[in-house]
Amino acid sequence: MSAAIMLRWYGCSKVMVVDISGSRLENAKTFGLVTCNSATEDLKSKALAEFGSQNGFLGERCSANLYIDAIGAKVAVATF
Repeated sequence: MSAAIMLRWYGCSKVMVVDISGSRLENAKTFGLVTCNSATEDLKSKALAEFGSQNGFLGERCSANLYIDAIGAKVAVATF
């Protein structure tokens, strides 16, 4: 959460927080962050809708400029 808040502080216009905790996501919304509950929402679809898409070597990808993995679990990265 602190990384996401600092990204907003330093000027990122749109920052998405992904979690499975409804209370943490509600807290993130109070800071103006976009949220995705990966237990109930499709992360890829939500990211594409929020940030747009681009075609690359591996097909359609999210156009977000930066990703921060604060979990460290392979499954979290593999789902996106």
